[in-house]
Amino acid sequence: NADIEGQRVPLNTEAKYQIKMRNKSHGLPTVLKLEALLPKNLSYVGIEGALPSGVSAPTSTNVGGQTLLTFNMTTGALPNGASDFKTITIKVKTTNDCNALIDACSNKLSIQPKLVYTVANPAENREQLSYKKLADCAPAATTFYIEDAPCGQSSRNTLPYCAAFELDGGAGYASYKWTKQGEAGGLATTRTY
Repeated sequence: NADIEGQRVPLNTEAKYQIKMRNKSHGLPTVLKLEALLPKNLSYVGIEGALPSGVSAPTSTNVGGQTLLTFNMTTGALPNGASDFKTITIKVKTTNDCNALIDACSNKLSIQPKLVYTVANPAENREQLSYKKLADCAPAATTFYIEDAPCGQSSRNTLPYCAAFELDGGAGYASYKWTKQGEAGGLATTRTY
């Protein structure tokens, strides 16, 4: 996936998520918190820079193998009618386990922030989602790049003794097609090759 600067994120690398919030309404929240559910295969590293005024350091909870960060806020943290954004930058690190990313949905690194608040006048309790729910992951076409001649450049060789190996396309896809770059036709249509 890509980080906030649009760069692809390799394994075992730090990346950042940036959340911007503002209150454009006329109501002032009496209870306010931000919840940010991190994707699987990311670990929470910390916060970059200072938190906005009235925003507490997050608590971290494990929810089904994912990290849920909860930022509690004072009532004045998001003043009503504000034109400027309050920004939180979250630092994370990707997994170093390539095998954790081979199924259809585990390499989707989309953060899931949610603002939970209560407004006194008019009375309102809300959960404002800033993402599409990922409850059911719909697998889509995915490209895996494999170097098929690992012994050709010994400086990049990570396979012991340049032995034969099996490639696994991962579970959850409707169909599979193995192709070799630059060549017409397919090599196989099975999950493994």
